[in-house]
Amino acid sequence: MAYFDKNSLSNFGLLWKEEGYAEYIADGPALTLDEGLKILQDSSLVEKSYVPHVEYFKYWLAVSYLIFTKHMTFKEILDANLKLDNVLQEAIRNTKKFC
Repeated sequence: MAYFDKNSLSNFGLLWKEEGYAEYIADGPALTLDEGLKILQDSSLVEKSYVPHVEYFKYWLAVSYLIFTKHMTFKEILDANLKLDNVLQEAIRNTKKFC
């Protein structure tokens, strides 16, 4: 399984938005919410984890947060000038409010 970085582009914009939405539609990533958050909060666990699963979890978490908390449509997410790291930080801080 290949993965890409947060700056990878497609014809529609940043791929993290597209891949995060795909994970959202598919009912979530391979990692559970608790597993993913634990890994994101402990950098030593990232090295021990299957990196693509962690990346796709991040994309899913960011897009799910934007949809549930910010009430954004997929088109609004694609059109918005959003930075993955900023959205992730906000999502992690507010996880209990939207999950």
